[in-house]
Amino acid sequence: MVALPDNRQEPNGTGVAVVVSCADGMVVELNRQAEELVGAPRGASCWELVGGALAGNAGPCCPGCVRRLINAGAEHAAVRSVVLGQRRYQLTCVPIDGHAISTLTSLDQPTEPPS
Repeated sequence: MVALPDNRQEPNGTGVAVVVSCADGMVVELNRQAEELVGAPRGASCWELVGGALAGNAGPCCPGCVRRLINAGAEHAAVRSVVLGQRRYQLTCVPIDGHAISTLTSLDQPTEPPS
């Protein structure tokens, strides 16, 4: 498995959260940003982990979504704007080499801490 970026040094959670799932939907890797946003560790179902964090959003997460994404191919990547907490994110799910790579990228502008 590849080393995933650790974006904790970026201001106010603006880094990219990365979740890697195998074809059966189980999370096999995630970076610290993802752990902070969605919580549960490896071994959880991606749709429960990411989809659960996005409760109330019209996200693409549902049982079997990872396998359907992998079978459909890269030209059918899922991209949605979602809200998590009080921040807006772009959720992108792309199939790569039998895995689904899901990213949550902040759409909000970082704010400078008060001086």
